[in-house]
Amino acid sequence: MMAKRLRFLIIKNITREGPGLIEAVLKENRISYRILDLSKKPAPLPHPRNYDALIVMGGPDSVNDQTPKMRMLLRGVSECLQEGKPCLGICLGMQALVKAAGGKVTRSPYKEVGFYGPDRRNFTVELTRAGKRDPLFQKVLSPFRVFQLHGETALFDAQAKLLGKGKF
Repeated sequence: MMAKRLRFLIIKNITREGPGLIEAVLKENRISYRILDLSKKPAPLPHPRNYDALIVMGGPDSVNDQTPKMRMLLRGVSECLQEGKPCLGICLGMQALVKAAGGKVTRSPYKEVGFYGPDRRNFTVELTRAGKRDPLFQKVLSPFRVFQLHGETALFDAQAKLLGKGKF
């Protein structure tokens, strides 16, 4: 019997912010994917049953915007969560996951921009105990350096599983 071929949906919120290394890993592992760019003519999101996982990339929007694009994104992410599909959010994508799951996203006390924190030290992400056990990060050394660009922050509820924390 042939194994089912995985199929991922990748949502870009702005053309210039693509899946980068994620796309390389998907290709390397022969995982089929479709990229949907919402900054171009936004089309309705496909139903989650057509995909095995969802990846939502970053962008300049706020999940608190009441635009048709953001309402559609949050509705699609919510459907994926209700279907029990694995979801990965990067930057705005993570904020969309939090909001779609009932959490809150608020203005951050300071903007996080670039590779450095407010004190000019490297900005890194340190994996939590759960993050170190998660298959997504099995081969990732912690802490690791990241680029950041946001002015909002997510407030998690008790059901969320935090995999990593930003640290300066």
